[in-house]
Amino acid sequence: NVFSYENEKTKLELRNKKRGLIRSIIIVIDLSERGLEQHDFTISRLKMISNEIEQFIETFFDRNPISQIGIVGIYQGKGFVLSQLCGDVVKHIEIIRNINKITQFGEPSLQNGLNTAMSLLSTVAKYSTKEIILIYGSLNTIDSNLDKTILSLKKNKIMV
Repeated sequence: NVFSYENEKTKLELRNKKRGLIRSIIIVIDLSERGLEQHDFTISRLKMISNEIEQFIETFFDRNPISQIGIVGIYQGKGFVLSQLCGDVVKHIEIIRNINKITQFGEPSLQNGLNTAMSLLSTVAKYSTKEIILIYGSLNTIDSNLDKTILSLKKNKIMV
């Protein structure tokens, strides 16, 4: 039976995969005013997202104490490093709590945000996983072609 062979093959491939003990995550946040300043409910999208990111950071470090996080903001067509990769929970939470002061006019660039995150992850040890969490509120990007960036992410084994 071909189906059962493929199913067993998939199980074997998954069994051989292991999640790294040390995880390196870059959180990329669209901070363009167009994307996150709208009020869908009683609070702005940015406030709601910052609350969720704060909880995520606390939970992440409780479960992964020797891992690291970095934060990148994208606005005005560029990617800006808000915090370097490190395990300092207090520093990251302080940045997230004050993130509403960073919101800017201008179009976001998905490509520049991913490239900035990729450059931060380039210094990570080979035994660490490389991950990017993208929080994007805009309906568009100023980029015309993301194919090269996607191929580069794949080549560097970065999960987005």
